[in-house]
Amino acid sequence: MYFMGKRKTSIILTFLLIGILSTTNLEVQQGRAKQQDNDSEFDINNPVAAHHKYHHYFIVDSNIYCVDYKTIDVYNFTEPTETKLHTTMSYPIYNEYSHINGKVLFDEDEKIVHLTYNRTSSSENINLTLDFTFNIFEVQNSALSLLSNKTFYFELGGNVKFNFYYEDHLLYFLLYSRHRLGELIYSSEIQLITFNFTDLLNPSIIDSQVFNVEPSLQAIRQMTKKEDLLYYTRSFENKTTNNDEYYLTILNISDPANPEKLLDYKLAITEPNHHWFSRPKYLVFYKEFLLLPNELGVAMINCSNPLLPFLINVTLANTDKINHFIVNEDIIYTLNGDLYGFGSIDVFSVSNTIEWLLLSTYDPNNQGEGLYVNGEIIGNLMIVIRYSEYEDRQLLIFNIENPVSLELLYPKGKPKLLSRNNEFLLVIMVTIIMVCGIKRKRRKKQ
Repeated sequence: MYFMGKRKTSIILTFLLIGILSTTNLEVQQGRAKQQDNDSEFDINNPVAAHHKYHHYFIVDSNIYCVDYKTIDVYNFTEPTETKLHTTMSYPIYNEYSHINGKVLFDEDEKIVHLTYNRTSSSENINLTLDFTFNIFEVQNSALSLLSNKTFYFELGGNVKFNFYYEDHLLYFLLYSRHRLGELIYSSEIQLITFNFTDLLNPSIIDSQVFNVEPSLQAIRQMTKKEDLLYYTRSFENKTTNNDEYYLTILNISDPANPEKLLDYKLAITEPNHHWFSRPKYLVFYKEFLLLPNELGVAMINCSNPLLPFLINVTLANTDKINHFIVNEDIIYTLNGDLYGFGSIDVFSVSNTIEWLLLSTYDPNNQGEGLYVNGEIIGNLMIVIRYSEYEDRQLLIFNIENPVSLELLYPKGKPKLLSRNNEFLLVIMVTIIMVCGIKRKRRKKQ
């Protein structure tokens, strides 16, 4: 009876251990762990947290350059199904105070412009000096070689934020700052600074101009450019009503040295902290419509007449998860994800502008989770970057010939970490069986 009791206990413990390992494995497969804030540090020892984060990319010939905060991973996709990580390049100037702000610029001479910034507060912590340094690198033998850098200094209020758009050697830089006027009294402004990168190694400022001044907190949301017009969204807290107001601002930049505001178009008024227009990161046009998710679905802002825009709402569910729109004629792909990491891609036919038809949804199976961040279409391929708990699941390449059923070309198979986890589980189970078998043989001999 004593040995039977020990045997039962051993069997129960064995199955319990297998159950725990299986549950752990399932969690890693699903990757359903709560993500932290985008600016937080993730515990790299936690295989479920989405600590691998490409936040920008650019494509040159058959190479995809995927950017994180310390390195650039270079993938060759000459044959999409055989895509491989070619090399990883580190920034020579990187240190704990450096930071890449969202976008890396690339020109036809295979040079990279990379932005770092540093903030220095005054002793009263009221104002600060913000220095932007543009670092110009050349790609040589799969490595980054620093050619030059140039720093610009700005005296600003506290709580500085910025966004920018680059095209044809001109960098349009939106800078938000808050000025403290007294105890709990602030003024905030949005400034457009236009940099000229015609001489890549010696950028210069063309113009600097303030456009939006409010007696309360503001936020820069998204921006884009179309022809000679610059569009950006902003929000501010109305101290009278205690509501948040969202606006689309349109600037005429046909003369970069003398930008002119055309109008502020009110998008919505919401209760505090709703943030419906805070996503996605980039403004995207579908024909003459700017696309923005809101509490009802998708706001389509008709900008055919930039002096008289008007808004059409398309009713859709779960639009608070949309991070980016990819437009391909009358097909729109929404890249989705939330702070808990659940990501998917929805495919819509929008030939009927006011009634989008859902054609399909790509919900990854055994590909991990994480926000889908950005992407574009090249021929029949769609390139997508995302956050992921798996290092080898940050870049995805799809065949989109049939929008009803997206075909994942890269990566194939299960994530490396997931495969290693399965192998680890198998080794543990085999070890347990062998130990139980040896003990059983010893009892028989006794």
